[in-house]
Amino acid sequence: RPARPPLLSGQPFIIFWGILDSTCSSRPDPRSFGVEPEGRVAVFYEDTLGNYPYFVSKDAPVNGGLPQHTRLDTHLQKTQQDLEAALPAPRYLGLGVLRWAEWLPQWSRNQAKQATYLEASRKLLKTFFPNWSQEEVEKWSKVDFEAAAQSLMLETLREVKRLRPKALWGFSPYPACYSGEPSQTTLANYSSQCPPAEMALNDDLLWLWRRCSALYPLLTLEKVQSGSAGARLYLSNQLKEALRVSSLTSSAFDLPVFPLVKSFYASTNTFLSQADLVSAVGESAAMGTAGVVIWEKSETKTERECQDLAEFVTKVLGPYSSNVTAAARLCSASLCQGKGRCVRQNPDSSAYLHLP
Repeated sequence: RPARPPLLSGQPFIIFWGILDSTCSSRPDPRSFGVEPEGRVAVFYEDTLGNYPYFVSKDAPVNGGLPQHTRLDTHLQKTQQDLEAALPAPRYLGLGVLRWAEWLPQWSRNQAKQATYLEASRKLLKTFFPNWSQEEVEKWSKVDFEAAAQSLMLETLREVKRLRPKALWGFSPYPACYSGEPSQTTLANYSSQCPPAEMALNDDLLWLWRRCSALYPLLTLEKVQSGSAGARLYLSNQLKEALRVSSLTSSAFDLPVFPLVKSFYASTNTFLSQADLVSAVGESAAMGTAGVVIWEKSETKTERECQDLAEFVTKVLGPYSSNVTAAARLCSASLCQGKGRCVRQNPDSSAYLHLP
């Protein structure tokens, strides 16, 4: 199927600014590098939209902790209030990202600290059915949790799309391809292929893809992966899976994919290197995504943080953004008559949309 026309006319690949840095006076204007300013991206978190349920810790639930406890009517009322405060323009044209990552809507994907949600779901059911066997509790806890999670996510999507219909709405970090620990990507035999079981789980989320108007996978690297061939493979296969999922719905167009590119290496204050920026942003452009969001959740506040950000933009992000967005426009004009975007013919090649 064809791609959806660009969100902004004449821009087949758009780089969006998603870093909270309004207190910095030293940062160059992103627009001078062809990057769309912050007003085009709205990222909502667990504590900034509606009554999203989650646990701060095992014994500290917020909004009931579990989706089974959510009252949809009050959640949607709060969602409307929060959305209208954050995006007062009814015709807001930009990206709407629901970055809800405390739990995942599929029971089996809640691993490690997210197992808290499974345990709390079992405990909840046992209070109603104390005589049930362990197998019955497991089976119906899963059913209850997944049904409540699905309802919460779909009704939230329905509401935000009703209120801001011109925005492109979706959840992050979906879709994801859980293809190994970061340390594994540095191994010589790392293949990074998305496991068939993970692809099947993503297929099972068709109910979500059908309601989204964009996909927002998360591209993040650990410092240990920096500059490695495995890092590029890892990011490339995350993108492949997102692009595969984008074509699953029965809509007229494939869903546009806008990866959130975390600007720091995970758990550090170190910005991505030029090589890793190419592996994230350049790979996204070459594989045919509609754009990327240069993203960071924590706000840039101190003078030192602002200086580091300005240096990253001036020396690394800015020049590269100018190059790749210009290359995408020129390629679109020359090969697609300005009506589409250029895509790498062989997804596994290392050809990029770069100007010399």
